[in-house]
Amino acid sequence: DKIRNTVNRYLFWLNRIDNKDWIPPAMQVLKEKRDDLEYVERFLKYLERLAAGMLIWRANVNERINRYGEILNYLKDSGNLFADDSPLMLKNEERARIKQKLAGDLYLEVPTVRLYVLLRLDEHLSDGKAKYEHNVISVEHVLPQTLSGTWREHFSEDEHQKYLHKLGNLVLLSRNKNSSAGNYGFQEKKDRYFTRNGTSSFALTTQVIGEAEWTPEVVERRQKVLLKHLLDIWEL
Repeated sequence: DKIRNTVNRYLFWLNRIDNKDWIPPAMQVLKEKRDDLEYVERFLKYLERLAAGMLIWRANVNERINRYGEILNYLKDSGNLFADDSPLMLKNEERARIKQKLAGDLYLEVPTVRLYVLLRLDEHLSDGKAKYEHNVISVEHVLPQTLSGTWREHFSEDEHQKYLHKLGNLVLLSRNKNSSAGNYGFQEKKDRYFTRNGTSSFALTTQVIGEAEWTPEVVERRQKVLLKHLLDIWEL
């Protein structure tokens, strides 16, 4: 059933967070509200958003434990967890911190952050149909880290610095990174590195394969579109 599938999907993403501090409030709600799947679904939606947010802004262990403890106390006191001032909900300044991180040099965040964000985005782009059972998933730049060859025809040094590590310039690959592939031109990179048998298992990467060229205008457009998707996913 649809709600059960959605509950399982949120649990899948929560299990990809790099800590397990979210488990106590999740278990408590699953115990108390097991006969109200709609409540559980809504709770897990916002719990995943909070957990992802704390992952993205790199909340420390004390921040996380305190926040989840506040949620448990709300449950104990029968508070409305979906009210704006609930500890389950993101504060305005927290939303701003998350948006700043997502709009910035995402690749320079720790690997667990950039991979979580890109996989979450990829699932959204594939309408929830993506399966992430690959042994290896890596994040790769389209515009390479070294500006050389034909790339210089489209990007200045300043543009290279501006766009290199941004969301709009990143793709997912189901293989280990290949340092030599970074020197390929755009067409060669698409043909030889971003695809297997002409296709990619990631919606995020398939979008790039569909581009005829890679220019600052393309990255800028892609940055805006992908960032909007992330803001929609987490209601930011």
